[in-house]
Amino acid sequence: MRLLQGTIRQYFLLSLVAMLLAIPTFYVLIRALVQEEVDEELIVEKVAVVKKLQEKMTKNPGVIPDLLDNDLIIIKAAKFIAHDSFYNETIYDTTLRERIPHRVLVTHQLLNNKPYEILIRVSMLDYDNLIEVIVAVQAFVMVLLFIGLQVINRKLSKRIWDPFYRTLHQLRRYRVEEQQALLFDKTGYLEFDDLNKAITQLTERNHKAYVSQKEFVENASHELQTPLTIFQTKLELLMQTSPLNSEQAGLISSMADTSQRMNRMNKALLLLSKIDNQLYSGKEEIDLKQLFNETVTQFEDAIEQKNLKVQVGNHSRPKVEANRTLLEILANNLVFNAIRHNMAGGIVEVSFNDHEVAIENTGSAKPLDPDQIFQRFKKQSSDANSLGLGLEIISKICRINEFGLRYRFHDNKHCFIIDLQGGNGKNSE
Repeated sequence: MRLLQGTIRQYFLLSLVAMLLAIPTFYVLIRALVQEEVDEELIVEKVAVVKKLQEKMTKNPGVIPDLLDNDLIIIKAAKFIAHDSFYNETIYDTTLRERIPHRVLVTHQLLNNKPYEILIRVSMLDYDNLIEVIVAVQAFVMVLLFIGLQVINRKLSKRIWDPFYRTLHQLRRYRVEEQQALLFDKTGYLEFDDLNKAITQLTERNHKAYVSQKEFVENASHELQTPLTIFQTKLELLMQTSPLNSEQAGLISSMADTSQRMNRMNKALLLLSKIDNQLYSGKEEIDLKQLFNETVTQFEDAIEQKNLKVQVGNHSRPKVEANRTLLEILANNLVFNAIRHNMAGGIVEVSFNDHEVAIENTGSAKPLDPDQIFQRFKKQSSDANSLGLGLEIISKICRINEFGLRYRFHDNKHCFIIDLQGGNGKNSE
């Protein structure tokens, strides 16, 4: 959910609750005020009626006078009650053919020292109609105000948040490897101006750090490789000198192996650094089946030496947009691992579908630890020449290209699956 949508939703819910509470409350208050006003009118009318009754019954004792009012009822009472009472009553009107609400006042009076009950009624129809009109108008105004507030809030929020989205757009286009600095216009809002200033400073520092790290990688690639090559050459020359006993030859051979291992480790670490710094930027469309066929061809000698059966793919030919150098490294590492950690006479299978590439090989009878195999220097092979960096390089290349990578072990076969559509990252099955 967008922040703007969340803000508007909160305003919407608050306004809706306020409206739902306000309209019934307003109706109840208006009705109470009207009822109070009607009760006061009934009391005034009661005083006038009682005065007329006293005058008429003084002249004609014992006779209940008819005041010719349908909303006035006078009957003899069994006892005298000192206080008045009010209640609501609905009476069917034969003329209007509907039930009409009335407000009734019940009072007891002593006329000629005899108790009488007097009922005075007043129709509430006009008042109810007035209340309904008032409440309807009030509800309409509140709904109109509610809709207006939502529209204004949405437009206002979009205008206020427009600098944020412009900043976000520039950040999405920003590339740390490019020289172009981020420049932001003044927004007129202190918070966004401070944010843009902080982002500008941060990206400048990141670019300087990137340039410094890139120079270090380039220098290290040259400076470290040169002495390692010289060291390897000197060892080879030393092995050709004589006399040389078996102990000396063994030590020199061990040093040569160590030198080669250091050379390979240096190249692997430099490759990881280049990948982390995104020095491989160019992209092109790559046929993965063709790429893996070419990779397998490069390892024909190792395949023949182990007498492996290698099968590449079915009829599917998935294609991706990626950097060719990185995908060649990816294919080389996957195929090399499948050959190196295989058994004599084993199997290597590379299969494809529209969104996956799977490299499967026979090997050790126990599964690898999926929590460690993609970590640096976490090798699980007994091969002393293994650096423990190959699978991390594969993992980083997949992450840069937004591929999913997972490991599976079944039927005594190790299988690495690359999900070209992203998948769930690194996991195991």
